[in-house]
Amino acid sequence: MVTDTLLRIRQPERGKVEPELSRPLPTQKEEEEEGITAEVKYLIADKATPKLLQLATVPDDRLRMKAPIEVKIKQEGEFYIARCDYLNEFGYGESPTEAIEDLQLVLVELYWTLKGEEEKLGTGMVEVWKHLCELIQER
Repeated sequence: MVTDTLLRIRQPERGKVEPELSRPLPTQKEEEEEGITAEVKYLIADKATPKLLQLATVPDDRLRMKAPIEVKIKQEGEFYIARCDYLNEFGYGESPTEAIEDLQLVLVELYWTLKGEEEKLGTGMVEVWKHLCELIQER
């Protein structure tokens, strides 16, 4: 993710001669006339996004996490993917936070869906339900 950042440079008082300068700094009017600005715009890459984190909450008051889930965060194009390999589920969004929130909603929906269909689950989904019950429980 690339963001615009505005850097403001502090300048000494106008009209004063700084030791390293041979002439006084320009006044505000002179700066405007000459097109001088003290603002510098530059782009920085967002490297603060963690690659791995532990998810320990779900957005449903009826449920609570018994153990944290390892989540991998990866950027793909303009979107972020929050992936839980243990349950083979993922969430996505325009930011890491949105991706994690989407994954949390997916886990809640998965829990209630599998619970409601528990008697009809095939072998593979029974395993997913077991893993999910190891991590999430009803309050």
